[in-house]
Amino acid sequence: CIPECSQNQIALELINRLDSSFNVRKKENALDELHMIGTPALETLFYALKHKNRNIRKEIPRVLVWIRDPSIINPLLNALHDNDFQVALAVEEALENLEEKVIEPLIPLLENSDASIKIRVIHILGEIATRLFDDSRNQDDLILEARNKLSPTLPPLAALLESQNPAVKLNTLWTLRLIKDPRPVDAILPLLEDKNFDVRIQAIRTLGELGEYSAVDRLIETLSDENWQIRMESATSLGRIKSKQAVLPLIKCLGDSDWRVRHRAIISLQILKDKRSIDPLVNLFKNDNNLIVKRGIIYSLAEIADDAHTVEF
Repeated sequence: CIPECSQNQIALELINRLDSSFNVRKKENALDELHMIGTPALETLFYALKHKNRNIRKEIPRVLVWIRDPSIINPLLNALHDNDFQVALAVEEALENLEEKVIEPLIPLLENSDASIKIRVIHILGEIATRLFDDSRNQDDLILEARNKLSPTLPPLAALLESQNPAVKLNTLWTLRLIKDPRPVDAILPLLEDKNFDVRIQAIRTLGELGEYSAVDRLIETLSDENWQIRMESATSLGRIKSKQAVLPLIKCLGDSDWRVRHRAIISLQILKDKRSIDPLVNLFKNDNNLIVKRGIIYSLAEIADDAHTVEF
């Protein structure tokens, strides 16, 4: 039950003002006053996370984050189970604002039997990763520090790639891209043959984003897939990984029946800047009727050729 002390009584009165039926100014004033009360209001605020009024439950996570007391983490984790989407979203945002403080406590929830909880936690970890890397400002030591903070999440996230739920796999791949650590590559490779098309596409994109050379052989194999989107995404990812091993397979892609695949292969060859691609690109320019492909070849040759190579069309 709620304590009888005056501060909690005041907090309870302020909480009741958070219903959206009151005007915005009253609600914002109530939030500010709850923030000012701070830690003494916590027990009442925890109680309010289970309030029957969804509008009130939706506002409580914001106040808890402002107070920043370590005791707020477990009540917020429990509130992730709220059946109201808007409330659950407010809880997600609050946990994201706590950043590295909640990484370890979130990990056990990745094993929750409820797929919606798993997906919420996966999403929170992805947002935390984004914030940590944004804060690193491309400084190597800070990037390494961010990766170390996120490292404990990698084994449980990799395990989720074996889920039977495509949504779990898709969200996990998204978060792994944001964490930017190549260690889960071996867990991603089997998804290149997943029965869900979207999972296959996202697996290819993730491998490209992670830039791990060990994925090159399998991505080269997918250049022969019967689906043009798979071939296109594979050509793109091989360019991102920047492995010279991909040059000849990408040159072969210049003869693909779909212009979008040819175009992506051209862009990847431009990134790789290998002189072996000059003559095949020139020949394609002479024989391809697609204007987008021709324009891509011009840009690529401008990058690949140097003063020692004269390109004649």
